[in-house]
Amino acid sequence: GFRDLDNTRGLEVLRGPAGPFTDVTADRSYSAGRVYFEGEMRVTGSVSAHDYSNIGVCLDRDSTRKSRHTLAIRRGEQKLHTDGDVFGVAADFDNGRVYHRVNGRWINGAPGTAGGTPLERGKWYRACFFTSGTTAGSTPRSDTTWRANFGSHPFAYPAPAGYVPYE
Repeated sequence: GFRDLDNTRGLEVLRGPAGPFTDVTADRSYSAGRVYFEGEMRVTGSVSAHDYSNIGVCLDRDSTRKSRHTLAIRRGEQKLHTDGDVFGVAADFDNGRVYHRVNGRWINGAPGTAGGTPLERGKWYRACFFTSGTTAGSTPRSDTTWRANFGSHPFAYPAPAGYVPYE
């Protein structure tokens, strides 16, 4: 589940009423082990994802730290992603690495390789989701939100060997 119940509905991560983005973190944190979760991107009112939309793991003490060291989408690359894209996050806290994939393809190296992005060892992390959108002027509201899967449903793509569902 999630810590922020105002901006979630079940496993749906919604955009809040104000600001360029809303961040939501899981209610469980990890500092050891290997966990996997997925997020399906939901884009409405636009052809591609909005700026600030993202998924990954964030330091427990600072859920709003939008560091590219822990998030799947690098700044400015949101426009490469569309409604229905499935992001996978494989966090290896024992070896201090996180791996991301989109629609089954690893984008920064497969788990167990020298790829991935470094994590600070011994720190506590939570799954985090950033929603975003527009409400400028008279244009209709458009949003990028998420449907999380921590393992209570079958994953769209299998978890890597040795990784357990996030829940």
